[in-house]
Amino acid sequence: MALLRLLCLQLLLANALLSAPLAASAQLDPSIDWKEIETDSAIWVFDANHQVAAQYSIKQFEEARARLLPVFNEPPRKPTIILLDNTDLANGSARVVPQPIITLNLVHPATD
Repeated sequence: MALLRLLCLQLLLANALLSAPLAASAQLDPSIDWKEIETDSAIWVFDANHQVAAQYSIKQFEEARARLLPVFNEPPRKPTIILLDNTDLANGSARVVPQPIITLNLVHPATD
C-alpha cells in the first residue's frame, strides 16, 4: 500500500512538473523575435527588443560567476538563461533536469 501511494505521488509530481512549462508557454507572444547569445558560461535567449537588458544581465552574471566559482569544487554545467517580459512580477525559476535552465522575468524599476 505504501508503495502504491509513493507511485501515485510520483506520478502527480511528474504531471505537475511536465505540465507547468506547457501552461507558461501559452502566455508568450508568438511574434517575438527571439535572439540568442552564447558566452563561455551560458546561453542567453531573449526578445530582440531587450538587447540592452540582455547585455546588462550577461555582464552581471559573468561578474557574479567569477566571484562564486572559487567557492565550488567544480564549475556548473552551462545553463540556458531565458529572459522574459510577459509579467509585471519580478521573479524567476530554475531547474537542472534534463538540462540547467534559468528563467528570469524582466521588470522595469518602480517609479514613485
